[in-house]
Amino acid sequence: MNWESMRLLSKTSKKRDIVYPLLHDLCDDYGRCGDNRICRINDRLICECLEGFVPKSQEEWEFQNWTSGCIKRTHLDCQKGEGFMELEGVKLPDLLEFWVSNDP
Repeated sequence: MNWESMRLLSKTSKKRDIVYPLLHDLCDDYGRCGDNRICRINDRLICECLEGFVPKSQEEWEFQNWTSGCIKRTHLDCQKGEGFMELEGVKLPDLLEFWVSNDP
């Protein structure tokens, strides 16, 4: 794990158990910004919509609750050449912390 943590010594097991993981920065909280947003560590407003997207809930945005994410301003039109864009300097989630299930 990339996290630091607070541990307490358990009297019964005699082991130190993690009771509270501490994040290195606000963007370590995966999902903080919701769908179609970027988390920026050094900016005053941490989350911002990707180009061509707007906040799904302007009211939540104003209270700095970004979890509802962003939605596309207009419908996707592949005939106009819309597609993927390259993003640099993006910190992806640590996939070692996720489990994959093939259950339907």
